[in-house]
Amino acid sequence: MFIRYFVFLSKVLGVHLYLNQRERHLFVTVNDTAKISCFLTEDNPDVGRKLLWFWRGTEETVTFVVNCYGNKSDGKYHCRHEPRSATLEIHSAQRNESGVYYCAYPIVNKLKFAEGSALIVGGKHHRQSVATGAQTESPQGDILYADLDFDTKNPMKHRHRGQHNGKKK
Repeated sequence: MFIRYFVFLSKVLGVHLYLNQRERHLFVTVNDTAKISCFLTEDNPDVGRKLLWFWRGTEETVTFVVNCYGNKSDGKYHCRHEPRSATLEIHSAQRNESGVYYCAYPIVNKLKFAEGSALIVGGKHHRQSVATGAQTESPQGDILYADLDFDTKNPMKHRHRGQHNGKKK
């Protein structure tokens, strides 16, 4: 009896629910659509649509972005959900929308948050990638190298060291 009660409580309280945002850093160009995914370990088909998305910019405050229930959209933000995942789409991304985006799942009267994904919206030389030390090509055909060092306590605070055609910047 005790074991069945414990299993019931763990399901209700979401003890075994894990949220995973695989993209730690996402780079997009201004006016592109950014897509940030959140994966869940729960098999319940309703889980994906119960996700909420939040944003933390350069300030320490966390702001609600969108609720995934019913694939909600306000034109700017859109949430697409599947049974075990949800993807936040940020249409026409702007520099001031750079920050850390978190998916969260409501459990009783609390929210369970994933670790978050840092979105960096940049100029024409940025490409959508998720790597540190990434190599990419600019529209002019030059090879750009980016080495970003992120402060783990403040992911938006970073130092850029780069090379342009083999010359250090």
